Formats: sequence, structure tokens, C-alpha cells
Amino acid sequence: MIAAILPLAVSFARAGRLPLTRRAFMAGSSIVAASMSSQPAGASPGFVTETLLVNGQRYNAQRFVEADVGMKFQRTELTDKLFAQAWPADWPFPPSAFSRLDESDDGDFYSSPRFVYHIDEGAVRALTDYYKASIPDGSAVLDICSSWVSHYPDDFPQKMKRIAGTGMNSLELEGNKQLSDFTPKNLNIEPKLSGYADNSFDVVTCVVSVDYLIHPLEVFKEHALVIGAYFNYAGGWSKARAFDVSPSGPRTNDPLFIVEAIKE
Repeated sequence: MIAAILPLAVSFARAGRLPLTRRAFMAGSSIVAASMSSQPAGASPGFVTETLLVNGQRYNAQRFVEADVGMKFQRTELTDKLFAQAWPADWPFPPSAFSRLDESDDGDFYSSPRFVYHIDEGAVRALTDYYKASIPDGSAVLDICSSWVSHYPDDFPQKMKRIAGTGMNSLELEGNKQLSDFTPKNLNIEPKLSGYADNSFDVVTCVVSVDYLIHPLEVFKEHALVIGAYFNYAGGWSKARAFDVSPSGPRTNDPLFIVEAIKE
């Protein structure tokens, strides 16, 4: 099906703008509240303040927009350092590896919408820059564990064939301007992407959320995305690649890493 991208804050299946193939990407980073500080005098504004009308209710939010705010972006491959050794023959993670201190229903925590960022401005912009360079025009994209933002470039809704999303809170998904369609879904209860036909998507992304999955192998077998081990044991994926795409410059505190693989 896909290329998978998982940001740790991100991963994504890429290889310099390849022709359409099945990819997955994951991203990940340290999770901190984003700072919406004002920009230096004379600089392009880095965010807009807006009122979201969702399900008849108004919510105030600050949204990052693409702008030159003095940051620099890099891409350093870490694959050989991280994945040099062969994986064990069998799945190495016991059930206890996915237990949580609070085993109450995730739906309770996510019942109220949160129109905030969970990574800082630098990580958001580094991720957007990565997507811009890596996802070909005309792709059908699925963003799992999504929210009111997907971190894609501003013009993706016009350039992509489709941008679908799944996530825990329907109001957050409704407020996501980049999604063409969405389906609320708790992957910890139903770790399957039912409702989507096989080969529906070219790219799947998952940002700073794969660590919340308690059935990651099942989700990855559904052509979603995972870190290197998950891709390996799910089967059917190319060898995972890892990148450090951490930004530098003002307001760049969160590191950002990408794990990506291509569906074989």
C-alpha cells in the first residue's frame, strides 16, 4: 500500500521525491507546548490567530504558517548508526512493554478538543519542510493519530489527490483545514484501518503519536507506520531508514527525527 512516515517527531517513506510508491513515515521529538512568541520587527509573521467554528462552537487558536523566520533545516541520515545490527528473530517486546500507568479509557482524556501544538515551532517547521521535499504531488495521503493540524505545507490540499485523517477527537479533526475527509478512530481499541480499501493511499504519516499505541505491530501490519523494529516485524516493508531533521535557529528547542519505510 504505502510509504510510512513516523516523526519522533516524524517518519516518512521517502527517497528524494520518488515516483509514487507505497510509503510510511513517522516523526518524533520531545513533546513540549509550542511557544507562540511574536516575531522580530520586520520579519514575516510566523503564525496567525484565528477563531475556529467547530460543531457550532467557537475556539480561539494560533496556527503556524509557512514563513521565513530565520530557521535552518538539515537532514542527517542515522540509519547505519541505529539499525546496523540485525533484529532478533522473534518479536522482542513483552506485553508489559505496552502497559501504562493509567489504563483508563483513552476516550475520556481525548473527549475535549485541544487546539494547541504538541511540538515547538522549530519542530513543526522542520517537519513541514521535510514533507515538502518528500511527498510527491498527486499523492493520496493518510494522517493517522491526527488532530486539528497535520503539519503539511499550506498548498498540500490543492496538490494532493486526497488527504484523509484518523484521530481520537472528532472536533479537532473537523478543525483540520488540510483534511479532505476524516474518521474518528481509537487505534488502541481497534488497531485496524477498516473503512479504507486496500491500496487507497500512497503515503501514511504519524506524528509524535506512535509511542501511544499499545498494539503497534497490528497497526503497522495495516500499512500504517512504526519505528524501525515495528516495520521489521510487521513484514512487507523495506528496511527502515532514520534521519535527524532537527532545526536550528530561534525557537528551535525540540529535536526531530524521522523513520521511514516503503511498502514492498
